[in-house]
Amino acid sequence: MKKLFLLLFTWSFLASSSCSSSSVFTVRRDESPHPPGFTVDRRRGIFLLDGHPFRYVSGSVHYFRVRPELWRDRLRKLRAAGFNAVQTYVEWSRHQPAESDAFVRVEDEVVRFVRTAGEEGLLVILRPGPFIDAERDLGGMPWWLLAGKTQPPVRLRSSDPRFLAAVDRWLALLYGKLRPLMRHNGGPIIMVQVENEYGSYGCDLEYLSHLRDLALRHLGRRTFLFSTDGHAVKQVRCGRVPGVYSTVDFGASDNVTQVSRPH
Repeated sequence: MKKLFLLLFTWSFLASSSCSSSSVFTVRRDESPHPPGFTVDRRRGIFLLDGHPFRYVSGSVHYFRVRPELWRDRLRKLRAAGFNAVQTYVEWSRHQPAESDAFVRVEDEVVRFVRTAGEEGLLVILRPGPFIDAERDLGGMPWWLLAGKTQPPVRLRSSDPRFLAAVDRWLALLYGKLRPLMRHNGGPIIMVQVENEYGSYGCDLEYLSHLRDLALRHLGRRTFLFSTDGHAVKQVRCGRVPGVYSTVDFGASDNVTQVSRPH
């Protein structure tokens, strides 16, 4: 993906700049009298962390691109640079290399990375796909999805029951392990992405709605879900999901003022 993913640009990002500077970097749970959680106050155009106005400033550290013994070092550098959140993809193919229920390295890598980020004072924005792009083969989806001999072939990133069955097995396991780390459970994960730039690929609302419902079922109804798409009207319309917060990304040469206008 050649685009510059500048933090996570949302319709309310500019409005959220009205938050006081003290709200930008506050992530401690023990100082808040409100229940833990992350949401958006649409009337005021701001995010709320544990009930308080909040603005996150995030950068990307992909756990599968950094040796585990260096995670803490990289996360500390991110924090020292002024960021208060880290976003990471989750690469399905890495954790289910064969068509079986033998999932590998989920606890040792995904869960451990999220815990480490929390220990370093960073919130986490999780981007589990199932398609992540990230310049990975098949967008991070496992090769064996294409290896079946059934006809017609499995339709990837769609409501094809064969694809959804594989996605359900993977995400149910992943979400089950991450549920205790959601912000509403006292953990560092504040947001979870539904798919990734899907409006640039297809327009299957049944598929996106299935992913939304799967996340809410396994992570909890208070999970803050978001989608990310290019800023073209068709991309936003086809990637948008009812009940999911819509965001856009853009390239280095795009006019941000025009990009931020709601479609």
